Amino acid sequence: ISPQLARELGEVHRASGSHLVAAPVFARPDGLARKEAFFPVAGRRDVVDEIVRPIMAATGRQLRYFGEEPEKANVVKLCGNFLICSAIEAQAEAYDLASSWGVDRAEVYEMLTETIFDCIIYKGYGHRVAMHDHAPHPNAHFSLELGHKDMLLVKGAAKGGSSGEAGPGDAGAPAAPRLLTERRYDADTGEAQDESDVVKKELRMPILDVLDTKFQAAKSK
Repeated sequence: ISPQLARELGEVHRASGSHLVAAPVFARPDGLARKEAFFPVAGRRDVVDEIVRPIMAATGRQLRYFGEEPEKANVVKLCGNFLICSAIEAQAEAYDLASSWGVDRAEVYEMLTETIFDCIIYKGYGHRVAMHDHAPHPNAHFSLELGHKDMLLVKGAAKGGSSGEAGPGDAGAPAAPRLLTERRYDADTGEAQDESDVVKKELRMPILDVLDTKFQAAKSK
């Protein structure tokens, strides 16, 4: 769900005297069964430690706490999903480059995922990309439409003011990009400079626009 919706749900829970803990999951159903899931979690700390953490330990490898505001866990989930989609697109382009020069894309995949990209995302998705294997995974339960939905949620999260207003698709949402606040540091000492050196700039995610276009084209076929 969107960070904005998580925030609204948190307010509803607080108003009723209950507590919302957001704990989206990084894992497919088969990964959950093998206790390989990763959970970004946010909500009231004592509720997380006393109630949520023991439950998640039954299916998860790691639970990472991100603060009191539930929406922060949903932001982390969207960051992860964005990186997964970006990795898939990057591998497709890289292996196409190899093929255009007559280099075996499967051998490129094997070499890279056995060395500098030895991780589950590059190995799992990369193998299918390298082999042009686009058949639905039998136990994935995740369609093309859901992948695009996630990228649209990322686009929504990237819009709005610095205080976290809703993104596109939410009622009354502003269209302006979110703002990043950056402080400059002294190159010699590494110390933060004074308030006059605080810079605000608009959040830009050009790769996200490419992914959105690719999803739209795939869905139209």
